[in-house]
Amino acid sequence: MSHTLFSPENLYIIRWRDAVSSSQRIQASEAQFVDLVVNTNVGWIFDENEKRTVLVHGYSETGELDYFAIPASCIVEKIPVMQKRRRKNRESEAPPGPQSNS
Repeated sequence: MSHTLFSPENLYIIRWRDAVSSSQRIQASEAQFVDLVVNTNVGWIFDENEKRTVLVHGYSETGELDYFAIPASCIVEKIPVMQKRRRKNRESEAPPGPQSNS
C-alpha cells in the first residue's frame, strides 16, 4: 500500500449528485418531483478516468479499502484539502517584466 497516496496532498472534498436511498411507489403525476441529493465526502482520489473517480475514505493495514466509485458526470465539485507543495525556482520568483541591473 502506497503511503504517498494517503498523504494530505491527495485528500479531497468531493461534492456529487446521488439518488435518494429509498424506493417507494408513487403516482405517475408525482414522478416529476423526484430529485437527486448532493453528497459531500472527504477522501483520497485513488484512481480516476473519464467515466468515474474512486474516492477512498478509509483503509486498513491489511490492504482493504473503503471507497466510493463516483460517476464522473455526477461530480459537482472537487476541492483539494491542502495546496500541493511546489518546488520554488529562483527564476520563477522574479517579478515579470524587464529587469534592470543598475
